[in-house]
Amino acid sequence: MTPAQLLSRLGRSMLQYVAETDPWVPDEEESKKVHLLALAQRQRQDVDRLVELIFRRREIPDFGYYPVDYTDLQYLALNTVFPRLIRDQHELLGAVEATNAALGSVSDGRPVLLEILSNESRILDELREIANHDASLGDS
Repeated sequence: MTPAQLLSRLGRSMLQYVAETDPWVPDEEESKKVHLLALAQRQRQDVDRLVELIFRRREIPDFGYYPVDYTDLQYLALNTVFPRLIRDQHELLGAVEATNAALGSVSDGRPVLLEILSNESRILDELREIANHDASLGDS
């Protein structure tokens, strides 16, 4: 996968889509939504880093479109989308790793991709924490 291909994947991730569709949460769980929106903002910073890399490589960024299957995520409660968000974020990490490997060890893009990989990994961990917190509340 090239950085340009990764841009479409990262910029049109499920996290970005869910953040844009304003998922429903009960009032007492508004902090989860705020946390999710913060994660989406951090991911947008990774998109910005990738766009800068693409420009440095004298390429034109193409953000592409959201996958059609995301449209069934509209008007859902946030708690119901966490399993899919986590799965998508895990797949996204694989795409970042593949792009990093494809660039090789001497590429000027490697530091950018390693930074993105680190941030996206932290986002995945935080998504899991939010989801696990929900699961532990259900067990009480």
